[in-house]
Amino acid sequence: MLNLEFLDLSRDNLSGQIPKSLEKLCYLKSFNVSFNRLYGEIPEGGSFGNFSIESFQGNEALCGAPQLHLPSCETEPLKNSKAKLIKYVALIFMIDLIINILRCRKRKARLTSEEDFLPLGTWRRISYHELHQATDGFNETKLLCNGNYDSVYQGNLLG
Repeated sequence: MLNLEFLDLSRDNLSGQIPKSLEKLCYLKSFNVSFNRLYGEIPEGGSFGNFSIESFQGNEALCGAPQLHLPSCETEPLKNSKAKLIKYVALIFMIDLIINILRCRKRKARLTSEEDFLPLGTWRRISYHELHQATDGFNETKLLCNGNYDSVYQGNLLG
């Protein structure tokens, strides 16, 4: 196989990296792996310096080979969409966490402001008997809403 001159693997639905061992094919005149799902660095040794971008087009995750005007391979590209999904979910989680922390702080600041509270001297204690009278004995016609652990009634308290 070392005497191989032509290698066309275009549109073969290949995935993975281009093996560095292909640099050893000294007689390779034509090489085409276009329109596959290849990723990673394009080998630079051997005959690879002679191939044009057409040999590699349609593979969105290839890098290196400055003569082909491809992005540099400073960071290894993500190998599958699952890794991308994990990063996006983590990012969304972090943004959501920050937003919730900011909302909580804002709510605490608003609740602790003295303007929102009535002075303690103006509060009046209400007995169960007064509530019972104000709601006509907790009559269902006075029931506004019912939760899992509580009920809200409409009532009129007498002076």
